[in-house]
Amino acid sequence: MSFNIRNKDRSEDAMEFFKRKRLQSAAVLDNIRSAFNAGNMMRTADAACIGKLFLCGYTPYPSNPKLEKTALGAEKYIPWEYYPSTLELIDRLKEEGYFVIAMETADESKSLYDIDFPEKTAFIFGNETEGLSSEILQKSDMAAELPAFGMKNSLNVSNAFAITSYEHLRRYRHNLKHE
Repeated sequence: MSFNIRNKDRSEDAMEFFKRKRLQSAAVLDNIRSAFNAGNMMRTADAACIGKLFLCGYTPYPSNPKLEKTALGAEKYIPWEYYPSTLELIDRLKEEGYFVIAMETADESKSLYDIDFPEKTAFIFGNETEGLSSEILQKSDMAAELPAFGMKNSLNVSNAFAITSYEHLRRYRHNLKHE
C-alpha cells in the first residue's frame, strides 16, 4: 500500500479559503497564561473550522513569537478578536444568539458527551491552574467537562480545547460544504 503524505498546508488561494464556510461556533480563551497553549489552540481552531476565536484578559495574541511558533501560521486563517473582559463578552455572545458553555470541572458540570448543544455555541476555556471564575460560571448557560477517570481530574487546556472542538466538528461537520 502506498500513501501520499500531506505535509504542507493547503495550496488554495487564501482569499478563496476565506470564502469557505466555517462552523457557527466560537471559542473564548480566558486568561490563558501560556503562549504555547494559546498558539496550539489557535491552530486547532483553524483545523476544526471554529467560527471565531476570542482571546480575553491576558491571553497572548498574534505578534507573540511563542504563540506564532506553535500556531504555525494559523493566526492568519482563523478569525480572532481580542476582548478585554470575558464577562462582557458573554453578554455580547448571548445577544448574538450563542449558547454559552463554560468548560470547567465543577460539581455542576455535565459530560460534554451527554449534552445536546446547538451549532451556535460559544465554549469558554480558562486559565491552566485557576480555571474559570465563579462569575463566568454563573453567567454561562451551563458548565460542561470532559470525563476524566484517572487520578487527575482534568487535561491540559489545549488538549481539552482540541477534544471539545472536534466533538463540535463531529456533530456539525455536515454543515460544512467544502468543495
